Amino acid sequence: MMEKDNPIDILHQGVDAWNEWRLQNQGQSLQLPNENLQGLFQTGLAIKGFTAPLSGVNFSNMNLRGAFIESADLSYANFSGADLSEAILNGADMSHADLSDTTMVDTNLKGAMLDNANLQGANLMRSTLVQTSLQGADLRGCNIYGVSVWGVKIDEHTNQSNLLIQNYNEPLIRVPSLEMAQLIYLLLDDRTKLRELLCGIGERGVLILGRFEPKRKDILDAVADVLTTTGYLPIMFDFDEIPGRNYTETIVLLAGMSKFIIADLTEAKSLPQEAQAITSQIDIPFMSIIEQGHDAWSMMKDIVQNRYVDSRIISYQSKEMLVARVPLLVEIAEQNVEIMRQEKAQSELTQVSIEEI
Repeated sequence: MMEKDNPIDILHQGVDAWNEWRLQNQGQSLQLPNENLQGLFQTGLAIKGFTAPLSGVNFSNMNLRGAFIESADLSYANFSGADLSEAILNGADMSHADLSDTTMVDTNLKGAMLDNANLQGANLMRSTLVQTSLQGADLRGCNIYGVSVWGVKIDEHTNQSNLLIQNYNEPLIRVPSLEMAQLIYLLLDDRTKLRELLCGIGERGVLILGRFEPKRKDILDAVADVLTTTGYLPIMFDFDEIPGRNYTETIVLLAGMSKFIIADLTEAKSLPQEAQAITSQIDIPFMSIIEQGHDAWSMMKDIVQNRYVDSRIISYQSKEMLVARVPLLVEIAEQNVEIMRQEKAQSELTQVSIEEI
């Protein structure tokens, strides 16, 4: 790289000129000054007002630490091996970009578009992935220790295999997905926090049972929405079976994590088996609802013999009526929870000798 060459001036000439210049100066250490980058990337204009389109630009192996690259079009760009630590990439379009082996420690990727990007081997320690789009992205081998993950968009083409959790010299943990990372870390690293997590779910989890065909699912979703807005965690088993567990085992597992159950008996053909399996193994308050014009199955008479299953089957005329009364259902269920806890607290074992019998 000749001393007279000014990287910013070269970048002003456009992506083709920049990439050709990078090719001619391979192996040269290069860092763009952050004060220039801020004006260039924030507005799409260089300091002198020259437009600089950046789609397809070659920034491989460059030091871009702390760069301000908000909302820039960096699609198809080459960042392989670059240092983007502490960079601001909010809202940037980095779709189809090559980010393999990049260092992105403490990087802000809020709202960034990384669809179909290659992030193999990238170091994402403590990065912010809030509402970041990763559809079709390749994340194999990424270090995701301390990553903030909220509202991330992924799809069936996102490759999350072999994600790593490693904080410098600490033992390496491998996880199968971003969503599982925090839970698995708690399981392996801090059991007290895991207990707090499970207690939190047990205090707010509400298992919703019913039929998941479109009309009925719409009603169950409406109930779930009300529960969410009032601070509860609605749980519905409307996903594929868990490998190694049959349907009933999964339902019982979810019930064991919940505070109480709301079951819509309307046309719910599998509910008798589910309710029987749950109430025979777990003490949990059980509220039943049904749409007017439908009858509960006869087996419900056996289910309500469980002391914590409310014998009242509460009917509703419409979704709107049901939604309006969900807080009342919750109030009744909470009262039953308190009764159950008091009874369990009073249960004591007494040891006596055989002569006293």
